[in-house]
Amino acid sequence: TLYKAISRRLHGARAVPGAHDDIKGLEYIDKVVEIDQSPIGRTPRSNPATYTGAFISEIVRAGIMAISKGQSEAAFALGLRPNRTMNLVILPQALRVIIPPLISNYLNLTKNSSLAIAVGYMDITGTLGGITLNQTGRELETLLLLMLVYLIISLSISAVMNWYNNSVKLVER
Repeated sequence: TLYKAISRRLHGARAVPGAHDDIKGLEYIDKVVEIDQSPIGRTPRSNPATYTGAFISEIVRAGIMAISKGQSEAAFALGLRPNRTMNLVILPQALRVIIPPLISNYLNLTKNSSLAIAVGYMDITGTLGGITLNQTGRELETLLLLMLVYLIISLSISAVMNWYNNSVKLVER
């Protein structure tokens, strides 16, 4: 309502605003921008996927950029081609920088999206939260069980990623 009304007054937009009496302070506004929560892709689930994909790509980029240029120059001096240099020299070192923030990002994706887990959010809440709640009528126990399922999923992902992080970290003498 507010966006349509201001846009109509400022720019002569054709959008019909909802019922309202007056907008005070309109003389202080020179521009209005509408930002909505519509998905970037074709489905409503693509918005979290695109958002998380952007974060993951930035983590990988930062990890690769964290490796000094001398490492790739030394590999090229030894006669390695660019693909082999990336696979054998840069990425093994970059993974040590990439993995810790990636753990947090994957856990965030798991909690915020049904794309990253085998059992979707609607499946869990629909079955456990809906049917079980309707059958038993015990709200507290049902919600505690639902929280336990998400806790187990989050701890499982965290355990696997931490195991991998420990396997690639530097071993000191």
